[in-house]
Amino acid sequence: MSDEVTIVPAEKRDLPVISALAPEIWQHAYGAILSQEQIAYMLELMYAQEALQAAFDRGVKFRLIKCGERVVGFFSFFEYRRNPPVLKLDKLYLLPAFHGRGIGSLALHDLTECASDAGYGAIRLNVNKRNARAIAAYARNGFKKKESVKNDIGNGFFMDDYVMEKKIM
Repeated sequence: MSDEVTIVPAEKRDLPVISALAPEIWQHAYGAILSQEQIAYMLELMYAQEALQAAFDRGVKFRLIKCGERVVGFFSFFEYRRNPPVLKLDKLYLLPAFHGRGIGSLALHDLTECASDAGYGAIRLNVNKRNARAIAAYARNGFKKKESVKNDIGNGFFMDDYVMEKKIM
């Protein structure tokens, strides 16, 4: 990689960048897993400007993943539970052209450092059961499957996920 990869906190003014990246990333990540109708519904539900703004205002932290000056991905997280303290990784996505370069692992390392510094005992996430690539990446980075969940997200759609967790020493 010729350009250095950096991870920086996102500001409110950066939310349109996240919203613009999501459709391309989601087509690659979920095009063979979910229907186009469900993808469109979920993009609107989670990545419309109003949805991102509401999450930001609720205290969800967003990070931009940059290669040089170009934003190539993002992740977000929030406090999931206080007793015991658990941090929830809500989103972690990279543009397809940047897969396989260790950038996702770099983002997970950054998140682990944030969680450790803040005193969290674990990081938890949900991942689609059919997203083998993401499941393998999380497993390589110390996450273990904890349970299987199926959440109704409205409009007749469900998120059929594994809950994965990484303990922080």
